[in-house]
Amino acid sequence: MSTLPISTKTNNPKASTNPNITYLHPQYFPNHHSERVKIKYGPFLVPGNDMAGFQLRNVTKPCSDCKITFFQADLEYEDGSYANANTGMWLHHMVLLNPTQRDTVCPTHPERIFASGNERTAANICVDGTKEAGYHLTPTSTLLLTTELMNETPHPTFVYITVTYEYIPSPPPTFRPVKIVWLDIGSCSESEYPVPVDETAFSITAAPWIADISGDVLFAAAHPHDGGVELEVLRGGEGFCTSMATYGGTEGYREGDGMEHISSMSVCTGLGRMDVGAEWGVVARYDLNEHAPMVGLEVIPEPIMGIALLYVAQDGA
Repeated sequence: MSTLPISTKTNNPKASTNPNITYLHPQYFPNHHSERVKIKYGPFLVPGNDMAGFQLRNVTKPCSDCKITFFQADLEYEDGSYANANTGMWLHHMVLLNPTQRDTVCPTHPERIFASGNERTAANICVDGTKEAGYHLTPTSTLLLTTELMNETPHPTFVYITVTYEYIPSPPPTFRPVKIVWLDIGSCSESEYPVPVDETAFSITAAPWIADISGDVLFAAAHPHDGGVELEVLRGGEGFCTSMATYGGTEGYREGDGMEHISSMSVCTGLGRMDVGAEWGVVARYDLNEHAPMVGLEVIPEPIMGIALLYVAQDGA
């Protein structure tokens, strides 16, 4: 789990009367009265030795009529302690959606604004406070959280998903609105993709998406499953950003039997332009000889994923 140091240059965070909301020291744009908050969602009761899906509608928003500059998801037990593979609990994946807006790549979907796998990559939209941009939550925006959680212990267990947000409550007009571009080897259908039969090292390329927005690509993050070694974002068929997997980087991603899992994915920042009419895609590369895949109850590899999220500061908006 990657964390950021707490700033000592800001005022003390405000208190909350809601036990599921904790105000933290903001890291970026203190001159614009930024705020940072961790919100707990749940609890979710995950059956023993099972994977379970959950969906929560109209979950707590961090703010209203504001611009979010940072997201990061995590998983914890009821007592607030850290939950991960070494204790038998996985944040298999989670997605935050804004049902009041349509998705940029898949307009039949609600707008997908943030996602995380168990590697828990932060979406550092503002690139450590160097880019004046953020995702705009309007007063009428709502949030929907969907998740799959996996419990490798025999006991049903309660856990909470947490999301840390940083945002500007009243951003100046210099802050550009951000659109999220979700590139997926499953295109606009299911994100889970079957492992090719009798293949252990393979690549899967997404169907291309033709951009209908323009702007500066500020930040890109990717999500595969175990067995993945890298995801490459393509622009016009050429490499634009390569996200590499690290396995077992911290204790939470190492199991007692020596099994190691994806602990981080490298990110790309300051990437350049997205122009209307350009072709975009993503390639997921897996090597199941180098890194063992997730295996289901039938002792066969679980479906894989290959997702990249691009945060684009829009032109003229």
